[in-house]
Amino acid sequence: RPIGPRRYVPPGIAIEALPPIDVVVISHGHYDHLDLPTIASLPGRERTTAVVPLGLGRYFAERGYARVVELDWFEDTMAAGLKITALPVVHWSKRSVFKTNDTLWAGFAIERAGGLRIYFGGDAEYGPIYGEITDQYGGFDVGLLSIGAFLPRFVMNGAHCVPRACIGIATDLDVHTLVGIHWG
Repeated sequence: RPIGPRRYVPPGIAIEALPPIDVVVISHGHYDHLDLPTIASLPGRERTTAVVPLGLGRYFAERGYARVVELDWFEDTMAAGLKITALPVVHWSKRSVFKTNDTLWAGFAIERAGGLRIYFGGDAEYGPIYGEITDQYGGFDVGLLSIGAFLPRFVMNGAHCVPRACIGIATDLDVHTLVGIHWG
């Protein structure tokens, strides 16, 4: 593409080898998180629900997703038997040179009734909001947290945390099992 990061590593699973997808959850509109060719090529879009922060729904509606749900922080929806709640994270949003923070960014609590509780953080920097989330929502069985793209610090400070701070987020969220994402 003319702008945005180049992919250096192929997806872990080829698109044609993916199982049926019920729900797609996107944390924010940065090019490395909202890749338009990828969301356009996912099979079964006509039966897939996309859950996204405010302002990103049009990208999915334009590509034929069956149901598109835009959430503000602390709003939730039900999809495929899961309760999905958008939560604040310390980050930001930008998809063009001329617009900054014109769409929302979010982390998500993903819960199965009577079962597993997952926190998906997207990109994040450390801050007191994570302890506040735990006070309101309780802890999580699994935390999917960004542990990469933190250098150079003068650029990434306030947007991506260093691994030690990522562990602080997991501790504040009372995460039982931490899975590092955004590392490559």
